[in-house]
Amino acid sequence: LTLASFASNNGMSGKNVHLLADIDLTGEVWQPIGSGSGKVSDVFANNWKAHFYGNFYGHNHVVSNMDTSASEQGDKYSKFPQGFFGQIASNGIVIDGLILENVKVVSNFYYNQGYAGAIVGDLGSNACTISGCVVRGTIEISAYHSGAIYGIGNSNIVNCKVIADEGSSIDGYVFAGGLVGAQRCSSTSNLNITGNTVSAISAT
Repeated sequence: LTLASFASNNGMSGKNVHLLADIDLTGEVWQPIGSGSGKVSDVFANNWKAHFYGNFYGHNHVVSNMDTSASEQGDKYSKFPQGFFGQIASNGIVIDGLILENVKVVSNFYYNQGYAGAIVGDLGSNACTISGCVVRGTIEISAYHSGAIYGIGNSNIVNCKVIADEGSSIDGYVFAGGLVGAQRCSSTSNLNITGNTVSAISAT
């Protein structure tokens, strides 16, 4: 898709991205924003151009039926971390007001870097803020570290909601959580994780 490809090629540093309408991704292969070429060489070579650097404002619009699993075809090491955003690599980034409905986020790479979250796969060690976001409907997330908001990172989560339909699941080979799969920091004392709700989810 155009936004994912554009953002992955230039990083969107210092830019504000606004979602101005609902989007139905039925039948589309979602390339995570900030996934670069999606190749393992980019990730381990720390190709920061591949990451997303901008701010994203969803204005409570709904992105429905996002499925990243098809992007794994032909190369199980490709296109990871997985999520609406793949990787974010800058302090202070804001992701606000994004609603995801019915998501399937799968990374077949069950090793370090195989991270998956509906909103973001990997936030690195950056202090970002995810606020007012909702993940709802049928939720299927599976990876090395898996979370409904992000797979791994070190960020604030404020007033977000996870509302899962029966049969939804978050499967982590090592860690899984209703909000976050794993934290990169040794302490969450400096993080603002408040006002969030999680309902009807099974994390394994």
